[in-house]
Amino acid sequence: MFKVLQFPSVIEGNNAELRQVAPDLLHGLKLFEKRRAYVVGDLALSEGVAPHKNINSAPSETEYALLLKSGLLLANQHLNKARLTISSGFPSSTYPIYREQAVSAIQREHIIEFDAATYSTGLRRNIPIQVEQAQIIPEIQGCILGLRKGEQAASGSFFVVSLGFGTCEAILSTEAGTVQRTAVSVNGLRYAVNLLMQEVGRQYYLELKNEHQIDVAFQKGFLFASRKRVDLKEARARALTQYYQDVISPALRRAFLDTDFQRANKLYLVGGGAMYEDLAEQFRTEFKDVLDLVIPDEPAAMASKGYCIHSFETTGDKSMAVGLDIGNATTIVTLYADSQEAAPKVNGAATARQEKTNGQASPVAEVPKQAPAEVEKPAAKPAAILIDDESPFPEPVATTVKTVSETAPKVAKTVEKAPTKRIHKFLISGTW
Repeated sequence: MFKVLQFPSVIEGNNAELRQVAPDLLHGLKLFEKRRAYVVGDLALSEGVAPHKNINSAPSETEYALLLKSGLLLANQHLNKARLTISSGFPSSTYPIYREQAVSAIQREHIIEFDAATYSTGLRRNIPIQVEQAQIIPEIQGCILGLRKGEQAASGSFFVVSLGFGTCEAILSTEAGTVQRTAVSVNGLRYAVNLLMQEVGRQYYLELKNEHQIDVAFQKGFLFASRKRVDLKEARARALTQYYQDVISPALRRAFLDTDFQRANKLYLVGGGAMYEDLAEQFRTEFKDVLDLVIPDEPAAMASKGYCIHSFETTGDKSMAVGLDIGNATTIVTLYADSQEAAPKVNGAATARQEKTNGQASPVAEVPKQAPAEVEKPAAKPAAILIDDESPFPEPVATTVKTVSETAPKVAKTVEKAPTKRIHKFLISGTW
């Protein structure tokens, strides 16, 4: 139903020439902002020294702009659309503050400058992308929308707990809407990551790693320190248990009353924290007598899926609908899987190549030949035009061509008299 793309929400300035250091655009994001080059996501983690992002950054900050443009670039590549509808959100603590700023930052034309050399033989390029509509909703509402109208198809009344890196939120959702009295917003998994960093830092030199770099090790369950592999699973379990007991459990006890448990019998755990079994076990232990714990597929992408559904409901066009969750740890782009189109060939070359499909070769359809058109004779030798054969993005036309209707008789006459070799030379060099 959905196509989900995700990358770490980190950036770092990097002016180095990086060529073919990543397998694709998703892992090779290098963008330019205000004449500075930045590596983003996985490329920032592999090529950077101190990749970073502020917690709950404002839409006016450079890191938000870079993560936004990275998401738009990926959506453009996979949908082959220069016009998009974007839905995104913020935690309840920052939603009223940033809502209008975010709409202004997103709903406009974006000229995205990026370097394709990181993953191909391509060049530094500009891509225009127009965001027709931008919708900003609370993050927890995006999660509920994803649960009710996505693959999970949840119904009735249920509790939702969204475990993010910067913020943990919870609420009771009914068919009629949410019960605001039950809303919870507390510190996210960053609290547990810092606990682990303090514990491990007493035994090993962590080489000045920041919390985003430690979070990567937190997810993997190990890190290397002083050329030794350090297992973090037990320390991670202790940190998650303390986080739950000190932060989450007291907040839920204050918000959820016995009368609320009479209305709902399920608790959906979503967000990146839902993938930690040690944390999920804490929820099972506390609510085993009153609620059934449900962890849906791809829990980290639930908010982004809800945003994508909201975009579709706004426009009614799946081919333009994009959900963009710019999280504190991970940025997630969600598209409808059945709306993706194959990107066109950039320069029309190699029209009869062979593709392998299920182990058998099948011919690629030949691109129809266009009627010849007369090119105006330049005053001087034309400059070379560099074409990126591997780029999935369309290349702008770089010459002036008269229409076929204006020149058809003259062109036909020229083709009839001119030798084949001279015509071939004209097409290659651009001069008689």
